Amino acid sequence: APDLARMFVTWLRINMLGKTIQMNCPEALVHIMEDCVLLLAPGIFKNFLQVHGVGAPEDIEKNHKKLSEKFQKLKINIKTDTQPSINIHKVYAVGKFRASKLNGWKIPLNIIYSDNDKIPEPNRFLKLTPAI
Repeated sequence: APDLARMFVTWLRINMLGKTIQMNCPEALVHIMEDCVLLLAPGIFKNFLQVHGVGAPEDIEKNHKKLSEKFQKLKINIKTDTQPSINIHKVYAVGKFRASKLNGWKIPLNIIYSDNDKIPEPNRFLKLTPAI
């Protein structure tokens, strides 16, 4: 059987290039940043599992954890530069009056986009600190 994590990356690429997945809006699970793609966790993994009918709905918690472990084994994500380095980054969606914390995995833009693909503008509301 094809590896679920590779299927996930292929699904992500197809939907991002085809613009059939929401990006850079408040409801989106995928955001473009200056130097990477931010995948909100665990939402993006749960979404993939639901779309593909992987496992029973009551097993979604267990299955999304398995998928994220397999995704980590692909070694394509960008870890934090903290010690120890971890997979999940904290990013803040900063609006006019408040900042919301988002947790997600970062992957390099070139995992999704090749040289001749037009990369969407970065989400200007995403910041590394919650300062308004």
